[in-house]
Parts: sequence; structure tokens; C-alpha cells
Amino acid sequence: MATLKEWKPEFTARYYAGFYTSGPMLTGGARIDEKRTLSLFVAQGDTYIDHAPGDLYSICAGVSFRRYWHIGRSKSFSFYSDLYIGAGYIYKISGKYHKNATTGEQKKVIDDSVGDVLLMGGWQPGIRARCYKNLHLFFGPTIATNCL
Repeated sequence: MATLKEWKPEFTARYYAGFYTSGPMLTGGARIDEKRTLSLFVAQGDTYIDHAPGDLYSICAGVSFRRYWHIGRSKSFSFYSDLYIGAGYIYKISGKYHKNATTGEQKKVIDDSVGDVLLMGGWQPGIRARCYKNLHLFFGPTIATNCL
């Protein structure tokens, strides 16, 4: 294992886009060695609730761990796996109530409220491709609590 003096800073700027969730995510941490990174993250999320229809807007923060499996000697391509856990704060909701067109009655269709704190955890497996020096593109799915 690498000593603390050998750790190097690593930062990522991402935009995740899925069927129901999208938003920017920034990570900053330390590359422990060529295969592992520990970091903190902050993210802004927009989760679409299709049965409402409506959106939950949140700010999230937490910790993440990334593991690489390099392909070839040049390390231009790697498989990676990100695990993360944190909390999200709902700051805005649209479509919380649905108005019945015939009766005019308003029905609550989203149980969450502004100010609620949500547990956020996920796994992002995929492939990383080097574009230029230390500029990489990451491609893969997100399997997470805010995507369900």
C-alpha cells in the first residue's frame, strides 16, 4: 500500500443522465495508488416522478471509493467501479399535487416534502478512456437509490 506522501489529488466533473435522474456531480479526493481513489462528492439532482408527474430537486454530498482495472500497459483504457454513499436535501418539488379535472379536487401524489433528507447510495461500473494526458471520459450505468 502506498504511503501518504505518494497520494495524488484526483478530481472529476461529471454529468449523470438516466431515465429518471440527471444532474452534475463533482468529486475531489486522493488517488491512493494506480488502482484506488477515495474522495468526497457534491451533486445536484433532478429526479422525475412519472406517476405524479413531477420532479424532486436535491443537493447531495457524501464519500466515494473508486477501483480501476487497467487494460494494457499504456493504461489508456480501464474498467472502473465507483461506490458511494451520502445524503441528499430536497430543496424544491414540482407536481406534488394533482388536480382532478372533473371534480377540481387536489390530491397529494408525491409524499416527499421540501426539507426532507434522503439517504443516497450507489454503484457506477463502467469503462474509462484516456483522451489527453490526465483527461479521461467515463462511460457506464448508475445503479443507485435515487434512480429507483
